[in-house]
Amino acid sequence: CGRSDLAKNANNLFGMRYIDQSKPHRPTTQIPGVNYHGYGMYRNWEQAVIDRILWERYRFSYNKPTENKYIDGLSNYAEDPDYLAKAKSLANKYKNKK
Repeated sequence: CGRSDLAKNANNLFGMRYIDQSKPHRPTTQIPGVNYHGYGMYRNWEQAVIDRILWERYRFSYNKPTENKYIDGLSNYAEDPDYLAKAKSLANKYKNKK
């Protein structure tokens, strides 16, 4: 994580597209008026994480996915080919500890 050009040059860890803030769409922590090849730019990686959380709250406020669909969606960002299996294993481990 964090090795792509997008992550290095724009602090964008999740491939979040640029949002034109003059046309309100959803809350965002992207740097206003600045983009990196059509992707949002952030002051630091923490702002990228917060923006991802804001996006998820917005996106899932009307259509909450199942756990498996959520994990499958996250696998789109994974560089590790075993990410899906690892994420599901961790989710099951956490559920078993509860």
